Amino acid sequence: MDQAELEKAKKDAAAEERQRITAIQALDEAKGREKLAAELAATDGMTAERAKAILAAAPKTGSLEERAGGFNPALGHAPAVSDKQGEIDKAYADIAADLNRRGGVTR
Repeated sequence: MDQAELEKAKKDAAAEERQRITAIQALDEAKGREKLAAELAATDGMTAERAKAILAAAPKTGSLEERAGGFNPALGHAPAVSDKQGEIDKAYADIAADLNRRGGVTR
């Protein structure tokens, strides 16, 4: 392989890598999971198909307020009374579990 062929091979490999990264980050499954998508895209050998499966299995991220349906304990916002009490209770439980994992709540 001469120098010109080597340079072309490098350019082609770089273009393929950029295309792979772009394909992973453009997946519908990456929406709400952007940080995980970036990590997967940075993983050598990760295909868009495999990343799609991993992203689809991962929960979407968002602020605690978004995940709690408008409740933000730091601001004292409470959700409107709703017929979705089960969803609200689950959101509160998720917030408490998240805070406990982060060491923010002690008993």
